Order: sequence, then structure tokens, then C-alpha cells
Amino acid sequence: MTERVPPSPQDELQQKVEQWLATEGHPLEFQTASVFFRHKHRVIQSYFVSTADGVDKEVDVLAHRDLSRSQPLVRIAHVVECKWSRQKPWVLFTSQHARVAAPACIIRTVSSNIGHIVLDAIANDARAHATSFFATPRRPGFSGRQALGDRRDLFYKAVQSVCTSALAEAEVYRADAPYQSPPLGMALVFPLIVVDGHIFEAFFDDAAGEVNVAPVRHARLHWRGAPAPMPFMSVDVVTADDLDAFVAMRAAESEVLLPILHEVFTHVVEAFRSKSPAPVLQYFGTRDPARWPFLLRSLAGDVGL
Repeated sequence: MTERVPPSPQDELQQKVEQWLATEGHPLEFQTASVFFRHKHRVIQSYFVSTADGVDKEVDVLAHRDLSRSQPLVRIAHVVECKWSRQKPWVLFTSQHARVAAPACIIRTVSSNIGHIVLDAIANDARAHATSFFATPRRPGFSGRQALGDRRDLFYKAVQSVCTSALAEAEVYRADAPYQSPPLGMALVFPLIVVDGHIFEAFFDDAAGEVNVAPVRHARLHWRGAPAPMPFMSVDVVTADDLDAFVAMRAAESEVLLPILHEVFTHVVEAFRSKSPAPVLQYFGTRDPARWPFLLRSLAGDVGL
């Protein structure tokens, strides 16, 4: 009979570390980074951004995809918050009344001031509408909670955190007055929360006159508690089990969206180079110049710098 060898102090300590990690978000961060990398994104873990109030803030995972060899730089980025919540499911409150039209989803996408010219230009592009980047589901979320927990609103904290991080990342690409040089790049930034646990939606069934609860693997939240100046931000909430399918979808759609963005952004760069809005006017038709994006009006001399 083989005598059982008791574990060494180091083995016991290692086991405790493994048990601790299992209840933290760190393994989920590694998994999330791996999934994005597998789908041809560049990834950074523990990435830091500087918020509007000057505070350095950690982002669990930053994943981005660029148009290959494009000049100027055109990028689609995901700012990701990872949450371990196996024992306490997340519940998203959803409603058909929270739906937002695709053009509004596009215009309110997180980007720099330069990027918002591009977003305004593609707001009515059917090719962009067909992607999940700017989609609104049949019942989008408008709020939520971590269920079965205490009174701390961890849902609110996570959503506010990822929204703040996304806005801070977009500012990296900001063009500042007096706009003497053509912009070097632009990025669209999409906030994403990955939950290692279950997600449910709670919605009111008008026919039955009661609240229904159903499991979901991916939900989109149109969050109206977003930091200024955004009236709302679209936040995707995905289970860890569904992350691979979600990222695969976004990778495929990036192949469609990036060339669209690049085409428009190339004209924006030419507008700055020529100090004239003429190169991009084709995207705005007969729209009143007073309704052009601010920087476009700046080039036209309609607003002071």
C-alpha cells in the first residue's frame, strides 16, 4: 500500500491561490483576451486610461482591430469589463419601449470629435445598420441589477465604469484646436461587459399583465445614465460561454464596417488638409450647415475657434 504524502506548505499555498483565483475576475480576463486574440484582435490586459477628471483608471481588457495597412489609422476597439458572478446572476430589465433607431445608435457611438464626423456621415448607411455594432434588439435593456446580493448596486458600478473607460479611450484620438494638421487616426469604441455567470432578462408581458424572466446569453443595454456628454450609450453584456460567438460575429462585421469608415475618414483628412469641408459634403447632401458636426462647421468658418 502506497503511503500518502501530505502536501507541502507550498502545495497548500498554491491550492489556496487557485481557489482564490477561481472566485476573482482574473481568469476571465485571460479568457477574454484569448478569445479576442484568436479572432485577430490586438489585446492589452490591465490597460490604463485617463478619465475626464484626470484619474488613471484600469481597463480589464482593451481589444482592437484596424483596417490592415490603412493610412490614416481606422480602428474599432472594445473596452471590456470582466465580472465573476456565478453565484449571483445578473438581471437586465428590458422593454420594447427602450428601442433606439439605428441612425441614433450610430451617432451616439463612442468616438473622438473627429470620429463623430464619420459617424454622422454614415448614419443612414444600410450596410452599417445591418451590423450588431449599431443594432437595437426587440427588447433592449434599460437598467439591471445583480440578483440575490446585498444592496450594493454592482450592476450600476460596472456599467458606469465601462462607459467612463470607453469615453476616456476615445479621447486618445481627439483633435484639438486650432486643427492645423490633418487627423492621424480615428476609433470607434464599444463598451462590453463579460459575465462569468448567468444573465436573465426581466420584461413586462402586456398580454399576460405580468413580469416574465428568461435566460439570455447576450443582451444590449441602451444606458441613459452614461457620463456627460452622452445622452445614452449602448453597452453589450455577454456571458463568458457566449463570448466566442459574440467576438466571432464582431470580427466578421469589422471586415464590413472598417472599409466604410476608412472611405469616409479619408475624405475627412482631405477636408482638414485643404481647410475646406468640400471633400465630405457628399455625405451630408442638402443638410443645413447649421446641422453639420461642429468640426465640419469649423472648417467652413461658421463657428469661431
